[in-house]
Amino acid sequence: RALERAGLSDKGYSLHHLRHTFATDMLNAGMRLEVLQQILGHQEIEMTLRYAKMTDLTRENEYFKAMDRIEQGESHAPRRVHTELQKVFEEKKLHRSKRK
Repeated sequence: RALERAGLSDKGYSLHHLRHTFATDMLNAGMRLEVLQQILGHQEIEMTLRYAKMTDLTRENEYFKAMDRIEQGESHAPRRVHTELQKVFEEKKLHRSKRK
């Protein structure tokens, strides 16, 4: 009925699809995986990982936030920088800024 009210019943969606979409949206909006696991009622975190998919943009943004914290001395993480990975992300960042 919920799908009918939303006008989605004839588009091939199911409540199960909406559950996956919800999990993915919440993860990419910054919700911690453990919190999402509890909301979804999963016993195992692996099940939550099947539902919630991290986007490339989220992965890239999280990488740059972590690197900023490390460079500003806010992290206790080792000072090793994975140069090859950083090059790839820096190139993507430059390409994205040129498109704006």
